[in-house]
Amino acid sequence: NAAGCDSTATLNLTINSSSTSTSTVTSCDDYTWNGQTYTSSGTYTWLGTNAAGCDSTATLNLTINSSFVFTNNQQFCPGGSYTINGNTYTSAGTYTDVLTSVNGCDSTVITVITLSTGVSVSVTPSGPVNICDGLTSTLSSSVTNPNYTYQWSDVNGVIVGATSTTYGTTVSGTYTLTITSPAGCTSTSNSVVVNVISVSTPSGLSTTNIQLDRATMNWSSVSNAHHYDVRIREQNTGSWTLIPNIPSTTRTKTGLSSGTVYEWQVRSACSSDSSSVSSWSSSEVFTTLIPCVKPQNPNTTNITLSEATLNWDVVTGAWGYRIRYKENSGSTWSFDTTNTNSITITGLNANTVHRWQVKTICDAAGTNTSNWTSAQLFQTASCNSLSLSATSTSTTCNGGSDGSIDLTPTGGSGSYTYSWDNGSTSEDPTGLSSGTYTVTVTDSWGCTETLSVVVGDAAAIVTNNPQSFCSGGSYTINGNTYTSAGTYTDVLTSVNGCDSTVITVITLSTGVSVSVTPSGPVNICDG
Repeated sequence: NAAGCDSTATLNLTINSSSTSTSTVTSCDDYTWNGQTYTSSGTYTWLGTNAAGCDSTATLNLTINSSFVFTNNQQFCPGGSYTINGNTYTSAGTYTDVLTSVNGCDSTVITVITLSTGVSVSVTPSGPVNICDGLTSTLSSSVTNPNYTYQWSDVNGVIVGATSTTYGTTVSGTYTLTITSPAGCTSTSNSVVVNVISVSTPSGLSTTNIQLDRATMNWSSVSNAHHYDVRIREQNTGSWTLIPNIPSTTRTKTGLSSGTVYEWQVRSACSSDSSSVSSWSSSEVFTTLIPCVKPQNPNTTNITLSEATLNWDVVTGAWGYRIRYKENSGSTWSFDTTNTNSITITGLNANTVHRWQVKTICDAAGTNTSNWTSAQLFQTASCNSLSLSATSTSTTCNGGSDGSIDLTPTGGSGSYTYSWDNGSTSEDPTGLSSGTYTVTVTDSWGCTETLSVVVGDAAAIVTNNPQSFCSGGSYTINGNTYTSAGTYTDVLTSVNGCDSTVITVITLSTGVSVSVTPSGPVNICDG
């Protein structure tokens, strides 16, 4: 020991062995060992201390198996279902089911379910469809996929054998189409109404506006008619002339012969190509007009200043006559119509050349007329020289009304009419006051002449009668006595019966002025 003395030591020795271990593990997705997580397969070693405090070596043979996640898209028709892992799903959505795979790990199946709505389908035409009796209407599907099945139906149900994308029908009804997809989903189209129509034979036939070479054929409208066909021929001949595709209920046929009997018939057509038509109607008969004859022997009579009578021979069967006339140098015609063979035209200008023509009218509508006759000329008359002269008689007394005029017209034509400006219509007016009188004389042709005539007035009888007398005196005239100075008027009657006016001017005499000279006072001596 430290002191140099013997030291006896005793060792009780225990030798512990190190340890080793090996383990084999299979795990899903990952495995945790000794605080370490492993996600992949392999052999792993861990060195530690065992319970005896010796080294401990552990070996891990690890197998990692993966779990599975699988998306499972499913689609079925409404009313269908899908079953997985004992679960049945009937509606659209996302569903999760966990199964165990063959390696013992979870297998997660995510099922996404959608409901198939089927294919939208429609039928064309959409209707309502009108087809003519005996014709076919073809209905067509908007879907033509060959993987689908097709079935047409009507109100009675499924139409046997109608399994195409189109269907032709000749019968009235309501039609639908049902298509089925490979998944078994069905879709039904719109309903299409089909009407089978027919047309009747037109009635109410009439013929109007009949002329020399044409006529208008008319008939009543027919329900459901697309157009009309007309056929026409000369009556009782064998060949018809067809006029097809008339859209209205009237048609004018031209190119006919005058004075000819025609017959015509009409039918209605349901289809544009006249493949479905009615029977022909009974015949309507008409006769085109016979040409009018032009009037003969046109002539002019009774020509005056402003009018003339136009004449011609009667045309047998004429409805009337059409006349046109104008001044020969003018460009505008005047027209008139008469049902006699003469007409008097008025309002013409005097001394003017006029031109006229006439033609025959053979129907009330005025559509069948003859040609105009050759032009006829005439000249309206001019006034013959008309002159006037007159003498007048003055009034007997001044201011009287017994004046008169003696008028003498010469020349002119026929008789005369008189128009004085005082309203008198006499040739020789009387009872006139003094003044100027104007007369207009008109002869039988309307020619006029004007003259003014003066009627004189007799001079007034006026006498100036100066009188003078002494104050206190008087003067008497015509029964009137005047005693004072002044001017006095007295109307007497002269020997010719007219008034005689006496103007008396009275002055009063004052006597002679006298004076004595010398004016005085005068002083004289006695004696």
